[in-house]
Amino acid sequence: MLEILAVEDAENWQEFYRGLGQELQVGVQVTDNLEEALAKIAEQRFAAYILDGSFPRTKGGAAEQLWVELAERIKVFEGTYDKIFLVSGGVIWKQARRMGLQRLYDKGIGDEKEGVKSATDNIACDLKPLLKQ
Repeated sequence: MLEILAVEDAENWQEFYRGLGQELQVGVQVTDNLEEALAKIAEQRFAAYILDGSFPRTKGGAAEQLWVELAERIKVFEGTYDKIFLVSGGVIWKQARRMGLQRLYDKGIGDEKEGVKSATDNIACDLKPLLKQ
């Protein structure tokens, strides 16, 4: 079974990703911190990686913008950023674009004119073609 790794510290978004996995009929592994995420990507490859724009280094730690470190590590293993879906409520889009990330989603309504889509409305649709590869 294909699996997605979701790195997210907010419980409501963790549940959203689990439901998304059921909808798309794929497994979803959820972790809420950097160390667990790094261990998981070292152990296996995932069909897609959903990264929160602000999650803690350790369980129970302060939220930081560690998505850059994790995205770069994923790129080392996968050779590309193409499987990364960056989801945030913050204004990190310029930095993400400079890195070459294209799949950007906002936890709110999104901002299509800025090329940032609403996560709840678009992420499932955008994941489907990637899961068929």
